[in-house]
Amino acid sequence: MEIRVLNDINPTEFDAHAAHPLQSYAWGEVRKRTHCEVVWVGMYDGNHLKQTFQMTVHSVPHTPYKILYIPRSQMPSAEMLAFVNTFARGKKIIFASWEPIDDPITPFSFFKNQIRNAASPMLPPWTQIINLKRTEAELLAACDSHARYNIRYAERKGVEIREMNTEEGFEIFWEIYLATCARQKYQGHGKAHHRAIWEEMRKTSINHILVAWYENTPIAAIELFAFGKKLYYPYGGSLDIHRNVKAMNLLIWHAMLLGQQLGLESLDLWGSMPPIHDKNHPWAGFTEFKRSFGGEFVKIGANFDQVFLPVPYFFYRIAFCLRKLVNKLFS
Repeated sequence: MEIRVLNDINPTEFDAHAAHPLQSYAWGEVRKRTHCEVVWVGMYDGNHLKQTFQMTVHSVPHTPYKILYIPRSQMPSAEMLAFVNTFARGKKIIFASWEPIDDPITPFSFFKNQIRNAASPMLPPWTQIINLKRTEAELLAACDSHARYNIRYAERKGVEIREMNTEEGFEIFWEIYLATCARQKYQGHGKAHHRAIWEEMRKTSINHILVAWYENTPIAAIELFAFGKKLYYPYGGSLDIHRNVKAMNLLIWHAMLLGQQLGLESLDLWGSMPPIHDKNHPWAGFTEFKRSFGGEFVKIGANFDQVFLPVPYFFYRIAFCLRKLVNKLFS
């Protein structure tokens, strides 16, 4: 198996082997627009492309060091870990942060001294996935009684769901997302970042924006990614007004219907706590909300670091822990 950095890329061929929208060619274009160095890698059997990996290079503030980030990739083989080890050599890259979608890694004999539990994972290790290969009646029956009631209640109240993959739709989504971040005291990405996502992902029809309207006012919105055989729900939000009409429940229901219309097999709700979790955790609310739609809790691989420079990595972990402590104390 030959592994090499790709310079001349066929986006369709690359995406056919990508494991997740965060590994898609379009996502790489997003990261380039948000000032990241993007490295596309292909694994070949002769002239046949077999696997793809997309890596981004991130600077550690106020230092000469860097980090490699590989989100939601396939589980790397020993050959791929060796390639990344060679790639990092001489570039002041402290470690590669892997967040694969496959089964937890088994330490490879040559690399076992490089592998550590993730110092600063970006993505949750659990998600909830809804099987869309069912009838509408079966999908509705799989929801819990509260979700079913809220879906029908929103319909009775006259909430309307519109797909708006337009400039107007993006602006509505952004304003609602911004208001949600402020209400939840969550520091999301800025508008330029989200515009890059919308513009790049829609070039290949990956993203879809659904907006909930009530009394001629947009009150909630979600952005979805259609990739491979799945629909993904990474972003969403709602306004404080008209919370009682349960628009978010109807939006998720319409996301299921959209996935079926697109011929997709499942809806991945992107992130979740595990099925047994602390009810006081900040993520508990949205975990229980997602649970109400009858999906299956799924463990997504194991986040781990491949360490190249042990001493800077030691200080990086200390700095990360101190930053978490300060944020907790002053939040």
